[in-house]
Amino acid sequence: MTSLREVWLHGNFFNGPIPDLSNLGSLTTLSLRDNKLTGVVPSSLLNLKSLTSVNLTNNKLQGPMPKFGDGFWWV
Repeated sequence: MTSLREVWLHGNFFNGPIPDLSNLGSLTTLSLRDNKLTGVVPSSLLNLKSLTSVNLTNNKLQGPMPKFGDGFWWV
């Protein structure tokens, strides 16, 4: 699955922490909004150099958000 580019999994009532996605080097878009995810946003997302858009709204996440570079779209 290293060539997977987009993940759109909204409104599925997923719970628990965001899983390790570090093996998805081609990922550009990650949308996990409207679930029940908990914990912190993993800093390993910073290692995904192709990632340009993340939507994690309407979850139960805590703690600081990773600091992504310019041109990044964070919702």
